[in-house]
Amino acid sequence: MIWFIIIVIAVLLIIVIASINKDNEVKAEEQEWEKKQETRRIQDEKIRQRQEEEKKERQKQYEKAYNRGLVIQYDIAGLYYRSKQAKKNALKLEDNEYLWLNEDKRNKYDSNAIKISSCDTWLGYVPAEIAEELKKDMHMGITFDSRVSCVYEDDFDGTSGSPKVEVETYPKVFIENLYEKSDVFAGKRVITIGNFNTLSKTMISEIIRHFGGTEYWKITAETNIDTAIIGHLPDERKMTKINKWESEGKHIEIFSEKKLQEMLVDLE
Repeated sequence: MIWFIIIVIAVLLIIVIASINKDNEVKAEEQEWEKKQETRRIQDEKIRQRQEEEKKERQKQYEKAYNRGLVIQYDIAGLYYRSKQAKKNALKLEDNEYLWLNEDKRNKYDSNAIKISSCDTWLGYVPAEIAEELKKDMHMGITFDSRVSCVYEDDFDGTSGSPKVEVETYPKVFIENLYEKSDVFAGKRVITIGNFNTLSKTMISEIIRHFGGTEYWKITAETNIDTAIIGHLPDERKMTKINKWESEGKHIEIFSEKKLQEMLVDLE
């Protein structure tokens, strides 16, 4: 009888101890889960804060570009030829949602082609006349942000037609981030004439401003030009006026595209 009682007590003790151990294991698992949740919450908060900081910085860059007249507005080209799903995804884009620009180096129809995409969809292209200028700036080290300005359904009915997506593209790296300050154009009145192979007209305007000059687009008797930046196929009437002034003894400093690039290399 005594042995039976001892055995029962021992069994009960084992059950109690096992139950306590089980409870401890459950509590430990709960504490570990809570610890992981807290770690994840802290990580998510850090990500949120970083995203907010990036958003504020991008807005500052946009405002800076806007105030300097560097925001380019256009409609995405080629969306009409994309898939129905791409068009439906385009309709879901929100105002100010960021987009990505990437050179389409394999494009056999346009060597300047630049793709424009959302986070998960290739939407189309930057219009050709804008892409040509953007590509020049990209190769000079200027990087760009792009964001949705507005989305219109237009004639897209879900199966045919296409929505319209308006985009704003602007530099997030500016001339002053690439080149030291210089007084090469300080106090000078500068005019650009002709077309340029490797520098966009926007880039040249920024160079003139950064280096202290004032840009002019017309030559008149009152303009009193000091410097001319001349590309290929320059306007004959403007060149005639410059040559006339030089023949009359007025010195006008001439910069070719090559000379301007060499100056930029020296200032990097």
